[in-house]
Amino acid sequence: MATPRKRESKPRPKVRVRRAPDEARRLILNATSELLIAQGPDAIGLKDVAARAGVSHALVTHYFGTKDSLFEEAIAAHSLELRQSIISAMDSEANVPIETLIGMLLDSLTKANAGRLAAWLMLSGRVDRADFFSQRQKGAKRVVDLVMNRFANAGLVIPRDRIEFAILLVLTAAHGYALGRKPFLGSLGVEPTKERDLWFRRELAAVLTRLAVPAHDTITSTEELIASSAR
Repeated sequence: MATPRKRESKPRPKVRVRRAPDEARRLILNATSELLIAQGPDAIGLKDVAARAGVSHALVTHYFGTKDSLFEEAIAAHSLELRQSIISAMDSEANVPIETLIGMLLDSLTKANAGRLAAWLMLSGRVDRADFFSQRQKGAKRVVDLVMNRFANAGLVIPRDRIEFAILLVLTAAHGYALGRKPFLGSLGVEPTKERDLWFRRELAAVLTRLAVPAHDTITSTEELIASSAR
């Protein structure tokens, strides 16, 4: 007697979760940031982002249009989050070491491929566009304004171009170190260790404090910088 065949069960269709627009955008942007840092911009597409976020490809296209638009918005959101955390730390009542602020930027850039992603943005020419987010938001200018206001509130007059140069120095040094850490240190005959990373932060912080107030070279925090300048 023949054994009756078992009916093959059809896979149940996935139930899509209806999400509020803000939540869906947040999921998509978070998934994009994770994939960009983990794999780089050339290795992913909108379908990869949709799968990672758990939404449909059509929804990603609906909210962000093209891949370039999505990537730019995700990078802008990541940069804004970093800038706000640095500004919050600078604006807090705590005695925040300058080395800590530099470390926050370096940690962000050295995380996986974040530094390479920044280099991709620069080499692709995207950052040169007038409508690119860094040109629109002028994040570095906001940081300079905050530093200038802090000095002004303490009754100090520090040339703006000195602070602007300090910010440019941090940005260029941090991006360069994030990209060339291993080959640069290797050319010096030293190993790229955590201790070396801390050494770089410490020395860069010392350069910045001497730049802001040349007469004092032992300042390690923004509060000490203000207090020392007032003497």
